[in-house]
Amino acid sequence: MNNTEFLKRYRQDKTSVWVKVKLTNDKEFYFTNYKGSWEGIKATCDFKNLFIKEFILQFRSHEVIIDIPEDADAFYFVRSILGQMGADCQHYYTVGVIKGDNVQKDMYIIPELIKDKSYEDNIESCFEEGIIYDGRKKKKEN
Repeated sequence: MNNTEFLKRYRQDKTSVWVKVKLTNDKEFYFTNYKGSWEGIKATCDFKNLFIKEFILQFRSHEVIIDIPEDADAFYFVRSILGQMGADCQHYYTVGVIKGDNVQKDMYIIPELIKDKSYEDNIESCFEEGIIYDGRKKKKEN
């Protein structure tokens, strides 16, 4: 990733959790606002038959680099929240790599980006708006 370009934006907001995404055409996106930004990346990937090459979560100097294997069919990213009666709610970013119908999900507490949960799930339990399919595979099928 181009850290020089990222730092220009980061210096404007050092207190948020940043998401850094690099697509297979080497275009990079940096954002703190999930809504709108993720939708735009998803639309770009769908329209141009692209996929995510690199994905990094960052809070201050702490980076979490998400490994995206070559054989991944899709990538999953959503904001989530867990709560229980009488306790505070916990906010998360949930990221996952999809292969077939299986999703390996990791949940990171925000803003600290501490991995709290890791589990395998079924793709049917995912929110469709959080899934970006590998557009390069779609292109090969056509």
